[in-house]
Amino acid sequence: MRSQLLAEFHIDAAHLIDNHPGKCKRLHGHTYKIEVLVDGEVDPKTGMVLDFGFIKEDFRTAIDLVADHQFLNEVYPDMLTTAENLAVRWLTDLRVLNQAYVGIRVWEGRGNSATATADEVGAGVPRAAAMSDLSRMDK
Repeated sequence: MRSQLLAEFHIDAAHLIDNHPGKCKRLHGHTYKIEVLVDGEVDPKTGMVLDFGFIKEDFRTAIDLVADHQFLNEVYPDMLTTAENLAVRWLTDLRVLNQAYVGIRVWEGRGNSATATADEVGAGVPRAAAMSDLSRMDK
């Protein structure tokens, strides 16, 4: 039997979008709500697809320790730190740890979000390659 899990996390971070024509070009911050989607077979021994504790640990490793309370432009200098690019980057980083991560939604405040799926990011690539791929997307 297959099942999907959805885990919700929050981080606070600042950024700016250099080429934005409006107020987003100025330094500002968000409390990002990040929803992570896991898909897989339920293990008959554990009754789980993936332990929520493991999901929390992967989130902490791939996103929280890297981006929480940081200036995202410094953390990811080779990409525009839009919600769209952050979704792709963060899902890619999670998939390096475990291919069961199949989707992510990054909320930039209430009512504004961007999503990425495993089909869009592929199997997961090393961090340096992901940065260069995203920098090409931004041009």
